[in-house]
Amino acid sequence: MFSGHNGGGTRGFHYVQNGFYLKQGKSPGKFGPPDNPFSFGELPMMPGGNIPRFSHNVIAINGSAMPDDWQGKLLGADPLHRHLVLSERSVRGASFTTRDLAFPVKNSDVAFRPVYMVNAPDGSVLIADFYERYIAHGQHYQSQIDPTSGRIYRLSAKGKQRDTDTRLDKKTDNQLRQILDHPNKWHRQTAVRLLGQRADAAAHVALRKQIGTKSGQAALHGLWALHQAGGLDAANATQLLSHPNPHVRAWVVRLQGDPGNCPQVFLKSYANWPGTRATRKCARKSPAPLSGCREIRRCL
Repeated sequence: MFSGHNGGGTRGFHYVQNGFYLKQGKSPGKFGPPDNPFSFGELPMMPGGNIPRFSHNVIAINGSAMPDDWQGKLLGADPLHRHLVLSERSVRGASFTTRDLAFPVKNSDVAFRPVYMVNAPDGSVLIADFYERYIAHGQHYQSQIDPTSGRIYRLSAKGKQRDTDTRLDKKTDNQLRQILDHPNKWHRQTAVRLLGQRADAAAHVALRKQIGTKSGQAALHGLWALHQAGGLDAANATQLLSHPNPHVRAWVVRLQGDPGNCPQVFLKSYANWPGTRATRKCARKSPAPLSGCREIRRCL
C-alpha cells in the first residue's frame, strides 16, 4: 500500500502491516513511543530526489486498460502543481526508492486539483478532481469551497479495451479462483473478498490445491482467500513454509502470528526452517502482545 506525503523530497510512503513510520516531528510528547517493544526504529518515506511538495495520493498501476510499460509503476496526484506524476520504483531494503519519469496528466486550469486515484474495475484508473481554485485549510473549514464542483476522470491507454466482466458476485467459487491471477488488481482483490465472505468449506480443498500448485499471484491471493474463508489451519500453514513464493511464506507466518496464539506444530517447524529475510522481517514486525509471535522472535 502507498500514500502521498505532506512534504517534499519524496513521493510518499510504502506501507507494510504493523510497520512503524517516521512521523511529522520527533517529539515523543507529540506521538509517544512505539507501542511495540520489538520495533527497531521508524521506516522513512521513499526517497526520490528533489521533489517539490507534495504528492497527495500514490497508487501502483495495475490494470489491463493501462499502458503495458506503466504496469507496476507509481502514479502520484499532485494537487498543488495540477498534474499526475508517473514514477518508477526500485527495491531499497524493506521499501523502495522512486524516480520520476513523466507528467502524463497536467492542466493549466488553476482549479484542477487531482487528489485521489484508484485502479478501476474495467482496468483503467479513475481520478478524483477536487476542482477548487484554492486548496488550503482556511477556505475549507470556513466553507469557502463549492462542494458540487468535483469531477471524476477516467485514464486509459489508446487502443486498450476496458474489461466489462465486472459482476464477480455472479460467479461461482471455481470461476472466482480462476480470477485470482487476473491482470487487474481490482479483479484479484474482489475475488479474494467474495471467496472469504462466502466462507464455503467445500472451497477450502480447492484453494489449498491451488496454492500448492501455483507460484505467482494465484498462490498469494489464494492464501488470502483461504484465510478469509477460515480454511487456513496449522497443518496447511506449516506445509506452506516451504512454498516457492517468498511472499506466501512471509504472509503465512504473519497470518499465523496475528491472532496471538501460534500453534506449537507451526512454531516448531518454523524454528527449524532457514526461512527468508522477508519472512523473518514480517515476524519481527508482528504486534508485541502476541505470545505466539514472541516465540517466533526467539527462533530468529
